[in-house]
Amino acid sequence: MPHDSAPSHSSAMPSSSVGSVVPNQSGVHALPEHGLVVFVSGSGSNLQELIDAGFTITKVIANRACGGIDRAIRAGIPTLITRDAKPEDIPQDATLGVLAGYLRRISSEMIARLSGNIINIHPSLLPHFGGSGMYGIHVHRAVIAAGMTETGCTVHWVSDVIDGGD
Repeated sequence: MPHDSAPSHSSAMPSSSVGSVVPNQSGVHALPEHGLVVFVSGSGSNLQELIDAGFTITKVIANRACGGIDRAIRAGIPTLITRDAKPEDIPQDATLGVLAGYLRRISSEMIARLSGNIINIHPSLLPHFGGSGMYGIHVHRAVIAAGMTETGCTVHWVSDVIDGGD
């Protein structure tokens, strides 16, 4: 497909899909009826796409000061910087967690707090180039070094296994 006919990033998950149900092997997961809590560690480009698409974001949590926090502050979204996010850090009205370049492992308690409704945006076609150390530009360099002819991203439900959810 020619590049100029590809859909924009914002249309990949339009706000009209909010409230629809997405099944997976573990059960049924609902897209957010209220809001998202977004976890970031870097520049926040995926966070910006969610903001621009009109999603309701109730909080942005980062494990360090980063561009994602700056973007959230500019958009008027509450933020938290903490090395170890805890279930009580998630607003009550958040129904979906989004790991958007978040470089910390999410605990089982955090997964349970959102009833398993946490997705990860990973910059490779899993299972290739996943796991520890495979994030951001590191993934892209590994793809090129391996001589791969195709690449992409994977959005998956988060489990206790790094880059191993449905």
